Amino acid sequence: MKKDQLTNGLNVINVVKLIAKMVIGKTEEEKNNLKPSEILLYVFDDDFFTRDLKLKDDQVVGFLEHIDKNLPSQKLLKVDKQFELIDYLISESQSYRAQF
Repeated sequence: MKKDQLTNGLNVINVVKLIAKMVIGKTEEEKNNLKPSEILLYVFDDDFFTRDLKLKDDQVVGFLEHIDKNLPSQKLLKVDKQFELIDYLISESQSYRAQF
């Protein structure tokens, strides 16, 4: 297995469906007010953060707060950006872990 490869992979179709489910029926204002952390916790399970992003349990909340500050939620809401989102999360988790 490659160093940065996800342990069990992700079901990208499910990621897309869950992101879409979070925004369907919401107004543009509601979409703009969504925090990335709200979406990420809904879309990805705890194992994604601890196993795949290699964050410690006590780092997950801080990492999500970091993402809230640095990633506009509008980017998350674009279903065709799921691969970029996953790449971004992997990259940001490496940077975030390096701080400790």
